[in-house]
Amino acid sequence: MGSQKMIRGFVFVGCVIVGFGIDMTFGSRASFGDEPASGFLRRLSRLDAPSENSRNHESVRFAFRDVVSSATKSTVRVLANGTQVALGTVVHADGLVLTKASELKEDVVCALLDGRRLPAKIVGISRDHDLALLKLEKAKLIAVQWVDGDLPEVGAWLATASGTADARAIGIVSALPRRSAMPVAVLGIQLQATRQGAQVLSVIPDSSASRARVQKGDIVARVGATEVSTPDEVTRAIQSRQPGDQVTLAIRRNGKPTTITATLGNRQYLGNQAQSEIMETLGGPLSKRRGGFPSVLQHDTVLRPRDCGGPVVDIDGNVIGINIARVSRVASFAIPAKEITTVLPELLSGKYAVPDVAVDQISGRP
Repeated sequence: MGSQKMIRGFVFVGCVIVGFGIDMTFGSRASFGDEPASGFLRRLSRLDAPSENSRNHESVRFAFRDVVSSATKSTVRVLANGTQVALGTVVHADGLVLTKASELKEDVVCALLDGRRLPAKIVGISRDHDLALLKLEKAKLIAVQWVDGDLPEVGAWLATASGTADARAIGIVSALPRRSAMPVAVLGIQLQATRQGAQVLSVIPDSSASRARVQKGDIVARVGATEVSTPDEVTRAIQSRQPGDQVTLAIRRNGKPTTITATLGNRQYLGNQAQSEIMETLGGPLSKRRGGFPSVLQHDTVLRPRDCGGPVVDIDGNVIGINIARVSRVASFAIPAKEITTVLPELLSGKYAVPDVAVDQISGRP
């Protein structure tokens, strides 16, 4: 109760400060004290991360320490080559952890709250949910307790556990659970079928292809490891990936073989890729896989891709889901607890077991 009073105090004080500083009198130009709003906004835009200077300020996150205390005991940091790539949620005391699959590399280590670092093996993956099940050998952990009841309503506070004592970030529920559409990856070329193969007819300006210097007349022979000979095969190979994935193209240019590496774009922003990417990433980097989930709870917590995979809790500390993606500058997705408790038994049963060689495909490497 004490933490909740402190949290509500922060909210109240924030409202008073904002309300006092802004003159929004009807019929006049907005101002901040004696400064025009335009000047204030220009100064505000120069801050590296405005959200880090307000809701996610150290003092605010400290106020949520008690709220995330239980979930923190069930949170691990997932490392690759000594660098955090995700968070993990303990789902079984015998060393079983769920995390975000598409951020993983071959060799995974989990850093525990007590300072231990234990190697982890990927034993199962639900591609639909982008969840990987990790096994930590000889580890006795504290399993997360999922919320027993309804999810918080739109406007309710949420906190993300960090694997350390303080909350990683604070946010608010933006939308109730729904299916998340899969963004369509594009290269930005028009193709035609020829005797030589799939030939580039034109390159769309400000597209992934134009940045990679694909040229009109190029023959696309391979996309990643997939050999292609028709425009349809090229399209399928591209759209089997995610926007933001890097892909290596084997092409023939003027009869000579060469390779090109391109970063795939989002069909939604085709032809305006550069400006759209700047706008979308103003709040920081986005997750490589950020769509196509069966069910997501949208919230506005400012996360980094490496903050996904861990538990997110409501104001009472109930674990309501697992953060799965940083989607845009104003949105993050969490997979609701109900969805996780449906897929978890299937992962535990071995239904989604994968061979070691599948990690390359999961990580989105060409």
